[in-house]
Amino acid sequence: MNDKSFKFRYEKLGIPTDVTSAVLRDPTNTFGLQRVGAGGPVLPAGTPMPRISAGYYKLTIDGDSNLMPGATYEYWVEWTVNGLTDRRQKFFVAQPALADPISRYTSYDAFLRRWGTKNVREASEPDNKADEVNLQAVQDAFEFADEDIDDELRGGVVQVPLDFTPWDDFVPRKVRGWADSLAFGYLYEKRGWQEKKVLKNKVQPLVEKAYNEMQMVKNGLLQINAAPAVDSDGDTVSRELGTVDTWYQWYRYPDGVWIRV
Repeated sequence: MNDKSFKFRYEKLGIPTDVTSAVLRDPTNTFGLQRVGAGGPVLPAGTPMPRISAGYYKLTIDGDSNLMPGATYEYWVEWTVNGLTDRRQKFFVAQPALADPISRYTSYDAFLRRWGTKNVREASEPDNKADEVNLQAVQDAFEFADEDIDDELRGGVVQVPLDFTPWDDFVPRKVRGWADSLAFGYLYEKRGWQEKKVLKNKVQPLVEKAYNEMQMVKNGLLQINAAPAVDSDGDTVSRELGTVDTWYQWYRYPDGVWIRV
């Protein structure tokens, strides 16, 4: 189960402003958080919400030990400011935990190291107000990147999906870079028109570089440690390439070794 966060922001004239107190408490002072229809509080009335920054309060609980997936929960945020108390009712359905996103060609940890958790969090949530990475959005981006890499390389000199078994399944750094760039570009593109300039100026050149390198690998101009493609007779695929009519290079990949003839 994912941890669950309860958030509250207070602004005065558009400026984040601290309140006297912020707690979880229903109008009857019976519960802070309860499962609808089950009775008995999960969190007691008056559970405080810690201050994170000016006007911003957040309480996080361990979903694994407190919440039942699929069940509906009710809570009230109560705040006091200038001697006046107000409250707001909210509901949510507890969701099962999403595992870390999985990709054939990169890892979630590598993706976060490449782009930074803050950037991934903002890219995965179009409203720019997320406190956590949207793992499902990242998983969708990983699947897009994996499929696009395979599609770009299909029909070339390497086997698709890429097979790194001869190298102990070690994914080359260059391939991880492709996946990271394509996945991050996918996230930003999903954010809408407001990010078009950012995508063009910062992310798009990296995406274009990945596609250019994939075409070079497909045509045998750039080497990666991946199993070669084979034809219907079981022979290693080679590709004839030429820059002018009288100059040609042939690349073959027999037994895991690249040769140029």
